[in-house]
Amino acid sequence: MQCDENPKFGTRLRHEVGTLVIAALMLAPATLVAAEPLAPGAGQRADDLARVQAKERYKKGVEAYGAGRYKDAIDLFLEANRLSPEPSLSYNIGVAYQDMGDVAAAMRWFRDYLRRIPQAQDRVEVEKKVDELQQHLRKTGVQQVTVLSTPEGATVVVDGRPVGVTPWTGEIPPGTHNVTLQLRGHADADKRFELLEHRAMDVEVVLAPLALPATSTVPVVPFQGTRVPHPAKSASVPATTAEGGTPPDRGGRAPGVITWGMFGVSAAAFAGALGFELARRSAESDARDYPTRVGALERYDTMVSRQSTARILAGVGAATLIAGGALLYFDLTREPPGKAPAAARARIGVGWNAPGCGANVIIRFF
Repeated sequence: MQCDENPKFGTRLRHEVGTLVIAALMLAPATLVAAEPLAPGAGQRADDLARVQAKERYKKGVEAYGAGRYKDAIDLFLEANRLSPEPSLSYNIGVAYQDMGDVAAAMRWFRDYLRRIPQAQDRVEVEKKVDELQQHLRKTGVQQVTVLSTPEGATVVVDGRPVGVTPWTGEIPPGTHNVTLQLRGHADADKRFELLEHRAMDVEVVLAPLALPATSTVPVVPFQGTRVPHPAKSASVPATTAEGGTPPDRGGRAPGVITWGMFGVSAAAFAGALGFELARRSAESDARDYPTRVGALERYDTMVSRQSTARILAGVGAATLIAGGALLYFDLTREPPGKAPAAARARIGVGWNAPGCGANVIIRFF
């Protein structure tokens, strides 16, 4: 969000914060290298390499900031923070956004800095900066809210509209709002909050995991029936009923082509649903890890589209599976050709409900 009035709190990155970051990034590799003979491993070397790369990104970010290339500096600081998280980088990102004139983004990162270092020595100073930025947002008719969840990565729905994944920060009008968080394997959580016009706020939600279905064990009872006669001794003795006649031929027919077709369509639909669900998870992971907000929202839209497709295919698979099961039942219980039907025959039909992308199974007897 841009603001004509740009309250700048300095024209360069804070020296003490920069010193902290450089010290952390420069000393960490040396420490890891010294400790490597005691605990060698690929994981240790990967952490060491990540810290070295983070230090390089940070140095380039400082150079870009000094040259007035604030967007490049922000991207480099974000990359450094991704490689080796450092709370002080949040402050530097906020300063760069502030010099760009992006009040909302600057306030977001200053608040993130205070959230990551609750006992920061400069907390009072940074809070004053946040307060001034809050007043600038107030003049535009919106205020900032951050939605946090444990665990992270939940879909955020504000007033019925999906807006992103946690941790999510955005600007909305002051007043009463509803937020819903959705995460696979956890129960949906709803929370109502009141956003003041002069102060940003955090909304924190702990998601409860869904209880796993209880599994029941069925005891195995050994078979205690009579011994079956040997085939060689009983082959010539025809089976008889209690009245002395032979049992009626129950007949039955093999499943038809349409029945197998229903099962085939069901399997294909479920396979497609699984594929789109895996693609949705990938898009959700990309949205959660993407360093920039715009890119994260694009990947979130992709995730929502793949989720809808997966649900539609799952519905089609379920409907055709039910239809195939019904057809299989009638195929196996149908009287052989040439015999009068012992009971009313049935006809099954499948109809599609376009508005809801569902299926209706209709059985008629005649």
